[in-house]
Amino acid sequence: MIDNYNNVPENSKENAEKIYNEIIRMLNAENNEKILSKKSVLSAKLKNLIALGSALASQQSQNVVFCVKESMKTGATQKEIMEVLRVAILMAEIPAKAYTEIVKDAVKAFEAGY
Repeated sequence: MIDNYNNVPENSKENAEKIYNEIIRMLNAENNEKILSKKSVLSAKLKNLIALGSALASQQSQNVVFCVKESMKTGATQKEIMEVLRVAILMAEIPAKAYTEIVKDAVKAFEAGY
């Protein structure tokens, strides 16, 4: 692998390093909220709903709760959140009962002002 890397032109190495550094920056937990709220083609609400679907699919319950909160902060309704849950259950075959309870509890908590 190292031999192949040594044969790569310098400008390609620099571009690869820039891409790598950008990916690392994007993955940094401190930047996640900024990335999701940054103006782009997708609305902040849609990006947060996509993040919720991803958290559900990867079965990361702490991230699910955070994503429910962020989705609601950007205007997602309970119906939209539950639709994302249904799609995740169907597509990722997540444990329906467990994650339905997690999502419902999070929605109730954040509707109550937590």
